[in-house]
Amino acid sequence: VHADRFVARGGDLTVVKAPEARAKTRTANVPLLTRLREAMGQGLEEVLWSTGDTTDAILVTRPDHYQVHVTDSLGCTSHDQVVVDFLDCTCPMYLPNTFTPNGDGINDEFLAVHDCPVITFQLVVFDRWGRELFRSVDPDKAWKGVDDPASTGTALFAWTLDYSWYDGEQVNRAHRNGHVTVLR
Repeated sequence: VHADRFVARGGDLTVVKAPEARAKTRTANVPLLTRLREAMGQGLEEVLWSTGDTTDAILVTRPDHYQVHVTDSLGCTSHDQVVVDFLDCTCPMYLPNTFTPNGDGINDEFLAVHDCPVITFQLVVFDRWGRELFRSVDPDKAWKGVDDPASTGTALFAWTLDYSWYDGEQVNRAHRNGHVTVLR
């Protein structure tokens, strides 16, 4: 990219500032809208995005590497690029539907798996009569599945999960419930 360009017009030599192409992004939740006109000013003759679009703005619908090439009315060109990545701001929690607390080190615990920082968390496990067996406000604390050391065989348990997280703009809350089978 040349900051200044010499352009010969007739017998005179004129210094002309080349257009600056700067791909800027603006997030307004999803979808992400990439605006070009704000960064470059007026007098553009040609705009070409790596997507093939020739508009001033493109709608970004997937993570990728985007490039833009611009040409002004004097034939000066410039280009810029931006890498767009989407963040999953939903904070999904994954809970198994079965586990085996047999001490072999494989699937021995019932634990909510997540990859986002939570603000509040509460996991409660109930037996089939609605008796509370386990409660935790620590997302890293697992239920061992041993409500009664004399318990043997397969059993089905209900659970509820309430948690909240911050997505960068606001605090979100979720409530989920389900069941888990314990194989002994």
